[in-house]
Amino acid sequence: MTFHSSWIKACLVIFFVFLTQAYTPVSKKPQLHIFLDAASSPVLLQMIEFIRLPAEDKKIIAWDRNRHLSKHINLSDFNAEEISYYLPGKNQYDTLWAQVLEKTHKKLQENPDTEITIYTNLYHVDILLFRILNEIPPQNIRHIHLYEDGHGNTIASHFDKVSTYKADLKSKPKKFKTKNDGYYLGLFFPTTFHLGFKNQIKTNKKLKDLYRLMTSGKGIVQEVDFKKIKEHLTPKEKKQLAALLGFDPEKYKNQLLKYKGKTAIYLSSAAFFKEDYLKEIEIFKKIYSIAPNLIYLKPHPYSSSENMTKILRNEYPNLIIYPSRIPIEAFYLTDTLPDYIMGYGSSAFLSLPREKILFYIKRTQTESYFPFLIRSGLIKKNQAFDIKTDPDELIPFIRRLKP
Repeated sequence: MTFHSSWIKACLVIFFVFLTQAYTPVSKKPQLHIFLDAASSPVLLQMIEFIRLPAEDKKIIAWDRNRHLSKHINLSDFNAEEISYYLPGKNQYDTLWAQVLEKTHKKLQENPDTEITIYTNLYHVDILLFRILNEIPPQNIRHIHLYEDGHGNTIASHFDKVSTYKADLKSKPKKFKTKNDGYYLGLFFPTTFHLGFKNQIKTNKKLKDLYRLMTSGKGIVQEVDFKKIKEHLTPKEKKQLAALLGFDPEKYKNQLLKYKGKTAIYLSSAAFFKEDYLKEIEIFKKIYSIAPNLIYLKPHPYSSSENMTKILRNEYPNLIIYPSRIPIEAFYLTDTLPDYIMGYGSSAFLSLPREKILFYIKRTQTESYFPFLIRSGLIKKNQAFDIKTDPDELIPFIRRLKP
């Protein structure tokens, strides 16, 4: 490769990072970044922005599923401070609001010109953002970054619905209260909506008004593409990301190379319905019996899945279980994901490359992903099964793993 072509490639990488990170223009004023989230998928994207921010910028972190960060990293290296979601005898969100506002007001007292950027969950703005936003001087809000609760939730949750989201630009909220008020934030503040499948949202008849609302005023929609994010993460950033999440990439890489053949990870459900998760255990036992050394388990982060995980751990002491609190996309980004994913309805089937999907199990209740997965071509019909399917129908897929 010539010097000229290497220089062009380097410039393209820098340009992509410029486009895909939660970018706001450089300012000489003091900066405060506030990260608030209770879900796994948006926290992963926020972590990438966190490690790319200038070290001198002050940062406040409240990530519910990724607590006690000081056990994994030196927060002072990032000029960051972690606050707790919970204090004994206190309401969860009262605790959160009080701590964030106390530290924010202290920063503003030290320097009234401090600019504040907030990163949080689009679907929980009513409980995570608005109490805080309503008590911060609006002139100090530099930017707001909003993330989907799960990748592709916006398009998937509306794709097969009869109703159309009606966005009325004339009905701007006077005070932020409800979840839907989050879509109006761009009319008041510079706001970036980080969404999967941006073009499909833009052209979907049921969502076109919503898209128009999000991109009105100072609002923009930014595409989230995990494949592109992975391509442009540096080795240093991958290590920092794994450290933030509290896992050792080398441990998983070595495990994947331990046996010959392809590997697959089963994504379990949230196990809300006992009938479903008992059937799911039956399915897992069948497929695990075919290729025990090549199949791993990734439990759902909801606590409701713990009973199913416990049953399988007791049944199979050598079963490799990936941490439930770490989103599956994190293993993809750090090169520690098995060759295939399979299992229950998960946003991972929307976020990961389609060639990594072995099979998908539809939920009998509250299914929102399947219609979009099929019609968009992310999975084929012969890859889709019902939770009540005969486990023997899955055996041909598992046999592909063996060398």
